[in-house]
Amino acid sequence: MTVNETKKLIAVINPSNATNKSVTWNSSNASVANVDNTGKITAVSKGATIITVKTEDGNFIADCIVNVKEIFVPVIDITGIPTTMTAGNTIALAGTVTPANPTNKIIIWSVQSAGTTNANINGSTVSATST
Repeated sequence: MTVNETKKLIAVINPSNATNKSVTWNSSNASVANVDNTGKITAVSKGATIITVKTEDGNFIADCIVNVKEIFVPVIDITGIPTTMTAGNTIALAGTVTPANPTNKIIIWSVQSAGTTNANINGSTVSATST
């Protein structure tokens, strides 16, 4: 499963003509995936958990291992970055990442210089110098 995905488990009671078909559902780690009283599982975060169903009559148990993965969300675009600078100027770089919820938001800045102006970068601060 992936985070926020839901699936439904169905408990099959044997014999099919049992008079009490009541069951309870449980997750061994509800922070990974939880289960409601109808067997509907909701994936919450990356990890693994065991979903257990137990019959009310006879206390028979069945388990299901649920593995939850994160979906990788790539950065598509970074906007708001200056493309030109004048020699002697220093600016702090900041950009807006699209989409707003990528898996990794870390931006590594680098400089590409052309002509007679060069730029130096320190973290997210860039300084333009002449040569």
